[in-house]
Amino acid sequence: MLNQSEDIQIGGDINPATKKVEGDYGEKYKGSVSEKESMITPENGFVLIETLEPGVSPLSVIEERDMNKWLRSNFDDSTICNLLAMAAPWMLIGMIVGLVALFFITIDRYYEIKDEKNGNR
Repeated sequence: MLNQSEDIQIGGDINPATKKVEGDYGEKYKGSVSEKESMITPENGFVLIETLEPGVSPLSVIEERDMNKWLRSNFDDSTICNLLAMAAPWMLIGMIVGLVALFFITIDRYYEIKDEKNGNR
C-alpha cells in the first residue's frame, strides 16, 4: 500500500513469482510518526521539539539533554572555583611527593651507574 501523502511503501510482502508487493500491514508497522500526525506540538505544551535524523536514538538525545540540564543546574562558576580551591592543596602535595620520588630514583640510578663504572656489580 502506498501512502498518498508521502509516496512510500508502508508494508507488504514481495511475491517471488511476480516480484510485486502484495499484502498490506496497514498503518500499524510503518515505523514512525509523521510531523502532521504527531501529538508533540507547541499547542500541546511541548517547548523544545526536534526532528531527529534517521538512525539517531531518541533516548540518547533525551539523556544528553537531561545531563546538560543537570550540569547547568548543579555546577555554576562559583562551584567550579570552589572545587579547584579544594583540589589545589592535594595537587601540590601530589607534585611534592612525585618530585621526592623522582629525586630518590635519580640518586639510586646515579649510584648504579657509578658502581657499574667501578666494576662493583
